[in-house]
Amino acid sequence: MKNNHDYKNKAILIAAFANSSINDPKYDDFFEYNDVGVPLAELINLGLVEKISKDGELRLEETYRNLCDVYGKNYDDYFENFDELKS
Repeated sequence: MKNNHDYKNKAILIAAFANSSINDPKYDDFFEYNDVGVPLAELINLGLVEKISKDGELRLEETYRNLCDVYGKNYDDYFENFDELKS
């Protein structure tokens, strides 16, 4: 079984969303609220951050939960990739 609580997988999904939606005004509130979690996800996704602090994990978790809310998805479900999350 895949581990949905792997922060690297969550970072990949958040970064994919950010890269596809950053210029869409309907997500301005998401990006404003998640002003720490989104950049953190990008850094993890780029391999510039290998380990994050407990506070970093909490920020990433909150951002991931907010992303699941954007698409009306259950946070506990596992998503292999961004296309699966948004479908």
